[in-house]
Amino acid sequence: MILFSHLEQPNSGKSSLHVFVLSYLILLVLLLFPIPHDSCSPSERDSLLQFRSNLTFSFNNSRLSSWVTIDDCCKWEGISCDGNGLVTEISLPIKGLGGSLSSSLAGLSHLTQLNLSYNQLTGNLPTEILLYPSLFVLDVSFNSLSGKLSMSPLGNFSLQVLNLSSNSFTGPFPSLGSLAGFLTAINASNNGFFGLFPSSICGLSPLLSTMDLSHNQFSLDIPPD
Repeated sequence: MILFSHLEQPNSGKSSLHVFVLSYLILLVLLLFPIPHDSCSPSERDSLLQFRSNLTFSFNNSRLSSWVTIDDCCKWEGISCDGNGLVTEISLPIKGLGGSLSSSLAGLSHLTQLNLSYNQLTGNLPTEILLYPSLFVLDVSFNSLSGKLSMSPLGNFSLQVLNLSSNSFTGPFPSLGSLAGFLTAINASNNGFFGLFPSSICGLSPLLSTMDLSHNQFSLDIPPD
């Protein structure tokens, strides 16, 4: 006796259609109601606005206007944030920025990269900037920064790239201390540094592969073989 003369096969065409419709609906919901991301914190926004207030602008078309018209600083020109809305990068090269650097940037506790190269910034480089605990890259080359560099021996353990070239810094070059541990590149060329260059930097920086000190007034402390 035949118990089952026919087994009904699932309709593969209908199943595919159902999957397609479901996928489309999910995509539509994501587009209409995107998952919110954290905007920048009020304190970091204030730090950036204080930094901007010290600047002057020589390019009419680059006055960082988005910093005034948009509330979320993570959407401002030259600013990058992580998923928690914390500022991780400031990249504003060739923006015609003048004025001085504000130590208010020290309020950006997760800043990893600061690039202000090819501008017309003047005044000192605030010690607080050199001592950011999270900073990997600092590039202030091709500005008109001046004065002596000073830094605490207990400073940045993360700095990898330091570009101070083509400014008007003077005085002896700092020994860097603990800042030197992860340095891979130093460019301090075209400044007014003088005195004995601390060769201990080479020993403190096992990863150092590039160092340009040209066009200064250094005398080198070359260790014996």
